Amino acid sequence: MTVDRWVGLRESTVPAHGEEVTVPFHVSVPASTPEGAAVRVVFDDGAAFELAPQQTNRWMYAADLPMPGIGQYGYRVEREDDSAHGPNRVLDLRFTGHVVNDWVVSWSDEPQEPLAPDFIAGFYTNDFFSENFLDLSPSTYNDVSRHNGSLVPLSTVWSYGQIMPAPFVEPRPVVSACVCLPLPNVAVQAEHVRDAGLDVFIAPQFNMEMTAGGDDLCCEHDDVWWGAWLKAAERLWLWNAHAAASIDAELLMLPGYVFHVFPGSGGFESIESFEAFDRALVEFMSSVRGVYNGKVLVSGGVLDMDLPGFADLVGVTTFDTGRPNLSAASTAAQWRDAYDILFTERVDPIWERWGKPVFFYTINTQAVSDDPSVSPEEAQATELEGIFQAMVKRPWIAGSMSWAYHMVDAPLVDEDGVRGRMAEAVLAKYYGAYTGKQ
Repeated sequence: MTVDRWVGLRESTVPAHGEEVTVPFHVSVPASTPEGAAVRVVFDDGAAFELAPQQTNRWMYAADLPMPGIGQYGYRVEREDDSAHGPNRVLDLRFTGHVVNDWVVSWSDEPQEPLAPDFIAGFYTNDFFSENFLDLSPSTYNDVSRHNGSLVPLSTVWSYGQIMPAPFVEPRPVVSACVCLPLPNVAVQAEHVRDAGLDVFIAPQFNMEMTAGGDDLCCEHDDVWWGAWLKAAERLWLWNAHAAASIDAELLMLPGYVFHVFPGSGGFESIESFEAFDRALVEFMSSVRGVYNGKVLVSGGVLDMDLPGFADLVGVTTFDTGRPNLSAASTAAQWRDAYDILFTERVDPIWERWGKPVFFYTINTQAVSDDPSVSPEEAQATELEGIFQAMVKRPWIAGSMSWAYHMVDAPLVDEDGVRGRMAEAVLAKYYGAYTGKQ
């Protein structure tokens, strides 16, 4: 079988010598950039091209650049009025279909101090495992590092339904099961992460709704059911604690009963049952601490629980906060204001409840558009710009992870990936602003 073109990728060919190549060029500029500022890209040979702000995001400038042919071209992005500029970059042009998604963390005439040097700049790669990922991991993790990332998750579960026979089965209550990954495979993944200069996050989850019999998971259960779940959770938590300790992972998540979240009191026979459940998890946390000495993350979605107060980081996601009901034609400022309202209602109380750093461990933005004048890619990047502008106002947010950063790069598919898209440049810009990287 011959593969002519992968789905989701831009068409590309090697042009003839001297053949002009048009390169779509996008650059995400600092939030401090004045509205209406003239921005250009200037090449080392003196060629300069004006860039225009996008209609929904005045912090994203773009133009189609007519390049004289394949080759390497040094350049930098400048403000035209005073020649303040970003870092020197190189455009390595080898084929048609090449797209530049660049970023400027801060202009040369601005302070360069990081907002929060220890900010966790996470990219959420696939949270299941496949043997093929071992081949794809080095290039993926190097891309994460190049975009100012500092941490990626490693999966400790196999891809559901794809591996037969299952190498190891960790029982769960009812009829669900978690297929755990052999520790040598976890260690190989960790080596790839370390080679890219990144930190390791062990992020297990209960995907019980993905297996037969899990449909009733989100309903109320009796004490017997929750007792069985606690036994399964204790095994899964401790197994992952040993896995994290064996590779010196910097961060470990202790998951709840659906993905990462925990049940509220309404899922139990009584308030007393809920409180006993919470106390049992606190005891499990103590057992985990006896095995693993890195940082621990738990979801903070249930404010009535005491458990999150015993973690190092309290987690939240945009699935928890919800998404503003805005169209793709909305501006980044409108997204910022709408998310600020949601964060005030649903994120600020997490900080107020436990006083622990909050980790936005999943930020989901979709590359979809309901407006023909706005491309899905532009809509995604604009929304992400608004999210970060709302986050920056909250210095107690200790990090974030963008969902998703797929092992296979397919930027033209309308879905939730950020790799190879303008949103990736927005991430790199804010991660650089937080940590001091360019």
